[in-house]
Amino acid sequence: MLNLVVAEGGGRLTTENQLLETAPAPLDADLDIEHPAEGLPLIAVQAIEQVQRLGELAQRIDETIEVIDSRLDALQPPATGKLRLIFRKRRQYLTPQFVKFIQRKDGRWWAKAIKAGTATRSVKVSKHFERNAEIVRLFCREGEELLRLRRVVNRLLGNVTASGKGAYPALDEKVQQLRRALDSE
Repeated sequence: MLNLVVAEGGGRLTTENQLLETAPAPLDADLDIEHPAEGLPLIAVQAIEQVQRLGELAQRIDETIEVIDSRLDALQPPATGKLRLIFRKRRQYLTPQFVKFIQRKDGRWWAKAIKAGTATRSVKVSKHFERNAEIVRLFCREGEELLRLRRVVNRLLGNVTASGKGAYPALDEKVQQLRRALDSE
């Protein structure tokens, strides 16, 4: 037997949909975000838009990291101690990381990872590096800030996907049971 309790004046979903249709345009309405499915509750549309914005922000951060890497490459000579901000494969993801290139005795290059937050202190200032050392230090500082922002954005996106993955099957099963119970009456 199905026991449904309905609060007086219920009908939140229709009110929510009316707000979606009649609400004034948000301040950022100039963004061209296509809604994957019309008719979704307002909260779902807002969540989709937020995740899409976070994804676009992560993409812009990665593009800016690539620009900083190209500037670091151009400002430093091809010698041991050259710093770069490159994407390395970590498990199944590409992750940006500061590295210091070291030339081996056999002539091959090796990219040694630099501990997070130490890139500005790792800038080489001797010999051929001296001329652009301060500019390189500025780019390293900005790169470290971008890496920090990227971690924050990825954490936010990870929280959304992780919490939704675990909750969805159980919630969907409950909704399906309720629908079957309502349809059988």
